Amino acid sequence: MRWKIKLIRMIIMLFLAIGSYCDIKTRKLPMGFLLFFAGVGIYLNMMWKYQNMETLVLGVGFGVMFFVISKVTEEAIGCGDAWGILILGILEGGRKAVPIVFAAFVFSSVYGLYKIITSKMKKRDSMPFFPFMFLAALGAWLR
Repeated sequence: MRWKIKLIRMIIMLFLAIGSYCDIKTRKLPMGFLLFFAGVGIYLNMMWKYQNMETLVLGVGFGVMFFVISKVTEEAIGCGDAWGILILGILEGGRKAVPIVFAAFVFSSVYGLYKIITSKMKKRDSMPFFPFMFLAALGAWLR
């Protein structure tokens, strides 16, 4: 079972690395890319049953919550970011996805504040979120 968790984490890091590249370059995430990794997450959960239903539902619910936030805030948090959080929740489960996303928000807030203070960004400018999720996941798994 341990090798399955390591493989899933490698898949997550691949997902976040490719997503980070797309997010930085174009500020858009291809729908095919998102659906592919969502499908991988669903398939692995069905085949390996590596997390219980409660953890999976919590992860999916956490991702869905960000879709609602995205719509309510007129995409202050982009739909692509909500997809990323949903897929992270599917692959990793809610109990592990929540701290990763929280750390990513902390990292992005510090970076955004720095950019605002140095006058390189205005309050309403957008910035990619996937690189911060990548760094947060990497930090969570290397500790």
